[in-house]
Amino acid sequence: TPDLTAIILFIFIGFVVLGGNRRICKITEKLVPFMAVIYIFGTLAVILLNFGNMGEVISGIFRSALGINSAIGGVSGYSMKKAFEMGLRRGVFSNEAGLGSSVLVGACTEIEEPAIQGMWGIFTVFFFTLIGCSLTAFALLSSGVIENTEITGAALVSLAFEKTIGEGAGDMVSLLTLLFALSTVIGWLFYGIKAAEYLLTEKYIWIYKLFFAMAVLPGATLELGTVWLIADIFNGLMAVPNLIGVLALSNEVKIKVIGKHRDTVGKTGIFR
Repeated sequence: TPDLTAIILFIFIGFVVLGGNRRICKITEKLVPFMAVIYIFGTLAVILLNFGNMGEVISGIFRSALGINSAIGGVSGYSMKKAFEMGLRRGVFSNEAGLGSSVLVGACTEIEEPAIQGMWGIFTVFFFTLIGCSLTAFALLSSGVIENTEITGAALVSLAFEKTIGEGAGDMVSLLTLLFALSTVIGWLFYGIKAAEYLLTEKYIWIYKLFFAMAVLPGATLELGTVWLIADIFNGLMAVPNLIGVLALSNEVKIKVIGKHRDTVGKTGIFR
C-alpha cells in the first residue's frame, strides 16, 4: 500500500541520512552499475528475441514521423508543442542536462582536469538518453505491448519483458524500477546536502536532512500526476537561473578552459 511504502522509504532514507555523504556514495556506487548493466542486457534480450519485428518497427517509426497526421500536427503547431514539452520534461529527468545539479557530483570526483570531467558529463547525457531511452523504445515497439493503451510507464516495460522473456522478467523490471527510484532519491539527497553546506553552513544541514526525509512521506502517497507536476515545476525553477549563469560564464569558459587546452586537444585529443 502507499502508506506502507512511504514508511519503508522514510526509514531507508533516514538510514542513509544518518550515514552522511560516505554512506550515500557507497550505496549509489553499488546500485547504479548493477542496475544499468542488468537493464541494458534485459532490453537487448527483448530486442533480439523480437528481432523479426524490427523491420516493421523501423518502418512504423518513419510512418508515424512522416505521415499525414504528423504533417497536420506540425503545421498546426499543437502536436509539435506537446512533443517539445514532454520531451523537455522527461529529457531533464533522464540526464539532468541544463539543471546544474549533476555538477555537484562532478565536482566531487578525483579527476583534476575540468575539461575531462566536462567530457564525461557530455557522455552521460549521450548514454542515458540516446542509448538507454532508445533501447527502451525498441524493446517496447518490437514486443508489441505499445498497443496496450491501458498501461503506461514502467508497467509497460515490465509487460514487454514478461511477454518476451517470461513472468520473472517482469518482476525483475519492477525491482530495477524500485532501485532506480531509490538511487535517484539518494542522489538528490546528496545534491541538497552540498547546496545546504553552501547556503546554511554545516551547522544547520540537519534542517535540510529532516525536511528531505519528511518529504518522502507525502511523495510516496500523492497521485502520480501531482508528483510529476510538482517535479516539473521545481525543475523549471532550478533550470532558469542555472542556464542564465551558464550563458553569462560561457565566455570565461572559452578563455580559461578551451584556450588553455587548445594545443592538447588539437594534437593528441582531450582523452590523452
